[in-house]
Amino acid sequence: MSILLSILGIIVLLVIAFFAIGLIAPRTYQGSLSASFPFPARKVYEALNDLESLSRRRKEIEKVEMLLPGAQGQRRWREIASMGGFAEFETLCDIPGKLIEVRLVRSSFGITGTWTYEMQETPTGTLLSLREKSRTDKLFTRSLLTLAGRNATLRQEVRNLRALLNED
Repeated sequence: MSILLSILGIIVLLVIAFFAIGLIAPRTYQGSLSASFPFPARKVYEALNDLESLSRRRKEIEKVEMLLPGAQGQRRWREIASMGGFAEFETLCDIPGKLIEVRLVRSSFGITGTWTYEMQETPTGTLLSLREKSRTDKLFTRSLLTLAGRNATLRQEVRNLRALLNED
């Protein structure tokens, strides 16, 4: 019986620690990451802008639903997560081969924010600079993101993009 109580106590402490991390972590995050790709900026841009490939590029996305354009004609879409839930985005800026900026308008995960993808041609390919400005209101999600590393989304985006570009 004492072993069972000890195990239960450890589980309770781990759950408390998990949520305490989320309580302590700031709701807002600003981060950046740069990565080089041995491809022209146009190819990197096309890969980033290809919403149809998102479910191939990002395993956590089951499907993408295109929404009606926004008031200024901006592209809007909903990503349906394979684990349930959704995220709705809109394009704020789109300059082919140079810049894409998207805003996460709302999500079932309690995250909102903007992500900027800036492409610069180099002699060996393209330097991609990613910037994230986000807010996470849900405690559970904030705890997960803090434990994974707040720049985990940016790092994963680079890995996914490399895999997609190397498929071609």
